[in-house]
Amino acid sequence: MPPSPDGNMEISPLSDSDETLVAAARSLLEDAHEPGRHRCAAALEAADGSIHTGINLIHDGVPSVHAEPIALGGAVGDGVTEITASVAIVYAEDDSSRPMEVVAPCGSCRDLLWSFCGECRIIVPTPSGAGVTQLSALRPASPR
Repeated sequence: MPPSPDGNMEISPLSDSDETLVAAARSLLEDAHEPGRHRCAAALEAADGSIHTGINLIHDGVPSVHAEPIALGGAVGDGVTEITASVAIVYAEDDSSRPMEVVAPCGSCRDLLWSFCGECRIIVPTPSGAGVTQLSALRPASPR
């Protein structure tokens, strides 16, 4: 996991609402997983407590659209104006016989979340399981 700009990343344990968010992403991936087509699910929590999910789209073996932008687009379409937390879940090696894993958002998804959401909680993998950090801790220092 990349360090925050100051080299330290504060990781907190999952709250009950974080666990609910993880469960929503897991449920979607379990229901919609299709090897070679859908490997990753994301869930976003809005300030009003609503949860918005999305599944990635793979075309010709390449992830064409990640799960986070799909979940964010659905949330915006539903009138959400503030996102407070995000998680992404994958099946390791796109194999549903293997355990699901929390993954950190890629750089593009981090930028998208920052642009549309600003600071929010991000559920990330840690050596001891999933934890929570702030989106700013995953972004490089601004060149300003």
